[in-house]
Amino acid sequence: MKSSTMKRNKIVTILALLLILLSLILTITSKPIHYVDDAWITFRYANNLAHTGMLSFNPEERIEGISNLLWAVILAFQAYLLPVSIPVIAAYSAVLLIAYSLYRIWRLGVFLEMDPIIAALPAVFLITTSDIYRAATNGLELPLCMALLLDAIYYHLRGKHPLSFMFLGLLFLTRIETIAIGILFFCTLFLMKKPVQKPVILKSIAVYVGFVLSATIFRLLYYHDFIPNSVRAKQVAIQPWILLDGVRYVLDFIVQNPFFFVMVAAGVIVLLLEVFRTDFRTILGRLFHDTQSQLLVLSIAGILFSFVVVIRNGGDWMPNFRLFFLYGAFYACLFILLFKKGIINVILGIALLIGPFIHVSDLVLYRIRHENITTFTDFSPDMFFWGEAVDRLAPALTPSDKVSAEAIGYIGFNLPDTFIHDPLGLTDIYIARNGQPAVPYGKTDIEYTVNTIHPSVMIWHYTGHLKNLDPALLDTEYKTFCYENCESWNAHVVMVRTDRVHDFAMNLQDWSVITIKALP
Repeated sequence: MKSSTMKRNKIVTILALLLILLSLILTITSKPIHYVDDAWITFRYANNLAHTGMLSFNPEERIEGISNLLWAVILAFQAYLLPVSIPVIAAYSAVLLIAYSLYRIWRLGVFLEMDPIIAALPAVFLITTSDIYRAATNGLELPLCMALLLDAIYYHLRGKHPLSFMFLGLLFLTRIETIAIGILFFCTLFLMKKPVQKPVILKSIAVYVGFVLSATIFRLLYYHDFIPNSVRAKQVAIQPWILLDGVRYVLDFIVQNPFFFVMVAAGVIVLLLEVFRTDFRTILGRLFHDTQSQLLVLSIAGILFSFVVVIRNGGDWMPNFRLFFLYGAFYACLFILLFKKGIINVILGIALLIGPFIHVSDLVLYRIRHENITTFTDFSPDMFFWGEAVDRLAPALTPSDKVSAEAIGYIGFNLPDTFIHDPLGLTDIYIARNGQPAVPYGKTDIEYTVNTIHPSVMIWHYTGHLKNLDPALLDTEYKTFCYENCESWNAHVVMVRTDRVHDFAMNLQDWSVITIKALP
């Protein structure tokens, strides 16, 4: 009898893992991996670290223009060891981390005594939700954040708190604002019904504080700042219009992903019901009386924290709601808990998977019929203009040239030996501290960029940035080559300083020459 039970459990486990694997393969096949422009900024940092030993965007310029330190270091380490390009490394690293996260979600469900097949459903739902997969494969740190957070949750629930806080420390190295998540976990240590032994608490604190202090000291010594310059560039005073933009972003998320909102609402209701239980004396006793209640509190608090971050930032310019899905681990935990609480039954859980499964399958079938199904990645820029600009400029650039571009990622990575100025301040200390807010992109000081930096080449996909400058002086200082939309402020242009026009003119000869003064 015992032997047959063990055999059944093995079969069920294999079937559950195969279901997750099939869902992952189906999702990977549905669309090539494509990177947002900020990912290429991280790639340039990683490339410089791997090949020059400097974690910087421009040589000898120590400015932390990224907000995902650990992700950049991991990519650099692999690039140093392997004869593979960083964009390729980022692609397979993301897929491996996603696969690990799906396994960890399943293990978490099994730990909470779910049937192995049922425990696979939250993982399958998460991976077949296209926004999550695309956000996790945009070249940035989301898959690393999800894996680290899931490990922290898993070991926290198992009572291995120092190990849990090690992963929370690594999470802080990946995203600095996740210090709030670390504090949230610390609170649960003191509020659990079964007290955690004092030596364990002290060891957990030491582990986490060690990571935070080490990262901060490194930043102070290496970058001369205790937070990333990219974070500073996006720091602006709270204003009503910023908060309204953030609320609008939240509403867009709810409209496009209604089930996630329903999940959160259901979780909040369950949490309130826990508060009003009568079998414990205190509210905290009701909230932390068992493992499931602790996980519910962590999940709801973590998700609400992400909402606060989004509203405070005024939303995000990147697609697929990546600021929400950075904390996708909490949504997976909430899904598991709703199963455990009976809010979602097996039939409803399977029904919820039908939509995402059909959508992903449809994309796969379309690719089989109309595209090259074997194409795993798409490393093209978000705008063809950036690729054209790089191809035209690269042959004539010299080590003394400075190139300014409002989208520095793809352009900077593909011009690795050229000094790149960032007019949005992510990699420029002066603009980050003194520029005017350009929410949610950073800050700008166009007069400083044009007159003080005075770059050899400026690349604009929105020429309207130059509206407040003297057009006659600009036309004297720079010759403007237009790629498209040449009769409006939406013109895509490459502006070459007059003393360098001779070297670039041949490469740009088939582009229209316009003047800034002539724009309406």
